[in-house]
Amino acid sequence: MCYTTEAAKYAQGGYFIAIVWGQIANIFVCKTRKLSVISQGASNTFLFFSLTTELMLVFAVTYFEPFYIAFGLRDNIFMHFGTPAIPFCILMILIDEFRKYLLRKLPSD
Repeated sequence: MCYTTEAAKYAQGGYFIAIVWGQIANIFVCKTRKLSVISQGASNTFLFFSLTTELMLVFAVTYFEPFYIAFGLRDNIFMHFGTPAIPFCILMILIDEFRKYLLRKLPSD
């Protein structure tokens, strides 16, 4: 299984889901320039509608057989559902929160 085209299709499915996790983290990183995500709040209903739509499309593409065959993917188990990308997404959010903290606290030139 390791060196077959089926393994590559599972890997492509996991990579596709990891890209979506990275996009979700990037949405929260780029939401404001200086204000923290925690103090910003969650009042943007269109943002959460678009996140829900994106996740529904990912579930459809990765678990509905005609779609994942058409895209050359395979249905992944939960451990492969973008799980390796989650620590990097959290790290990206934490680094940006630290950058925003420094922008707020340090004097501007």
